[in-house]
Amino acid sequence: MRFVGFIKELDNYPWATPFDNQLAENNAAVELINNIVSYLEKGKLVLGWMGHFVDLQTKEHIAPHAYLSDGIWIWPSYYQYYLKECPNYKLDKDFVNYIREKDFTVELIFNEQALREEFIGKIEAK
Repeated sequence: MRFVGFIKELDNYPWATPFDNQLAENNAAVELINNIVSYLEKGKLVLGWMGHFVDLQTKEHIAPHAYLSDGIWIWPSYYQYYLKECPNYKLDKDFVNYIREKDFTVELIFNEQALREEFIGKIEAK
């Protein structure tokens, strides 16, 4: 299980990074961002509950309180929002290489329950 896109101010987990550390000096290519966002939107729900995430600056509702996965990587539902809204949002090189190798195609998760239980265990261990 790998994590990508977690912002400390929204998800106070050990693997999350403060928002200011998520910003790079250069913008990523629009086509790459669009491919990543499309990939993220095809993720399977791992865990979710009533509630929503809010934009750190505007405090507007941006995404349901949920986490998605492709079976290997887990990301928060707000990840694609920040990729679209912040052109200089840093991209995780390992994640980008991984989804490029898969030609931006999400495959089926074979053991969703085991993945969910492992993720819950990590959340509770924080």
